[in-house]
Amino acid sequence: MKVFNRDQNQNNILDLYQEKLFCDIVIHWKNEEYYAHRLILQNYSSYFASIFEKYKDTTDIPRVDHVTIEINPQNMFSKVIDILYSKPVQITVTNVVSIYKICCYYGIYSFIENIKNFITKSLSSNTVLHYVTEFISYDMIEESKIIVPFLSQTFLQIINSKTPQQEAELEQLLKCVSNGILFSYVIMADPLNSALSEYDKFCLVDKYSKIKRFSEAESIELASLFNWEDPNSLNYFVEFSCDWLPLNISRKCYSTLLSRRKNIIKVFESISENVKEQASRLHCFLWVDICSKASIVPDHPSINILDFISSLGNSNVEFDPIKYSYLLCNVHQTTYDIFHPIQSIFKNDQSYAIIESCDDHPASISLSFGNHTVITANSFTISCDIEKNTRKPNNITTKQYYTVPNQLLVKTFLNGTISNEFEISSDQNKIYQLEKVPNSFDSILVSIPPSLSDIYKILRIRNISIVGTVDTQ
Repeated sequence: MKVFNRDQNQNNILDLYQEKLFCDIVIHWKNEEYYAHRLILQNYSSYFASIFEKYKDTTDIPRVDHVTIEINPQNMFSKVIDILYSKPVQITVTNVVSIYKICCYYGIYSFIENIKNFITKSLSSNTVLHYVTEFISYDMIEESKIIVPFLSQTFLQIINSKTPQQEAELEQLLKCVSNGILFSYVIMADPLNSALSEYDKFCLVDKYSKIKRFSEAESIELASLFNWEDPNSLNYFVEFSCDWLPLNISRKCYSTLLSRRKNIIKVFESISENVKEQASRLHCFLWVDICSKASIVPDHPSINILDFISSLGNSNVEFDPIKYSYLLCNVHQTTYDIFHPIQSIFKNDQSYAIIESCDDHPASISLSFGNHTVITANSFTISCDIEKNTRKPNNITTKQYYTVPNQLLVKTFLNGTISNEFEISSDQNKIYQLEKVPNSFDSILVSIPPSLSDIYKILRIRNISIVGTVDTQ
């Protein structure tokens, strides 16, 4: 872009400038000298106007004939003087921010709008990182707001790209935006602001904090993006390090976090005392999880239940049959082996609960979720083998003995009354599954059907899965 628009009078002034005629001020920068006219500088530059006003002619103060300037990015000051005299100057992506800096510093405001328009029109994926670097290097954070919308769009494109290069591209962009205040402007600018949730924004700031160490001003600016009065903001302290936050915020949050954890421990101790006579197994691991996350304990929690038998006494599966209660696990018959370590269940599927029928009781296993817990199951699945007795009973025909069964009997109870009773069938993988259990329940019994109990004596259970919700009453 060429900056020039002059009439005949300006042509005459330009001629005087180029010939160094009647120049009454010399500007010094290192070993360079720039000649100009006091009147021109005074009219266009508030910086020089203030100097001339301070040292105007008096009887005891001499005229100012020489001025040493303080900054001169890319030695562009001479080009700015050329612009003042309406001499054609080539503005490029490479030098425009330097000229912008000089105009801002020396109060030459008449050309700033043209400069901003040039930057805006020249923004592209090829120039944006250059502009970011230039603005930050010249400490022009407020002035850089003209590129913030484009930068916000660039961030969103990378976040939504889902390509193998996404992480590398995002890291490169975060490194380039090396000023936290500018980064806060980008996050709060559309389209990024509208597209990201507060949690997504915090994830982005956390990633940024691992690349750059913040100054106090940057920490305050970035922290102001989030509502720390919201009780859910404590989740950030549980999930992220948050070591970049200002002390006035982090101290308050840590205090609240510890107070909430103390309260959760008190609730847990109270429930433990009240139900210890009713529960044979204390499932406390998820209470530890609640405590570490400082979750608010609701009056009527609703949660998922998954794979609860295989995880009794273990905490490495994300599910929660009894987040707020206890699990009573009863095996009514002889048990050869109750669950080897959890790892083998999932790796080799070689661990089982092996239950044998005794007397007139078919092999069965029951689970009780406590007196105040109601389960609503969207699906019920059990993986198991039904095995025959080692010897064929005399009263059983050979045909009956060699018929492979594919049914299990399931009963559910609510407050001691049967709420569901059904048989479920298996496929070739010995998976018994029901898509939905019609009625809610607080305990469940799985057994070999009585009609098969004379032939099939052993129930070898690999895993039981209930997917649904649990409510405490």
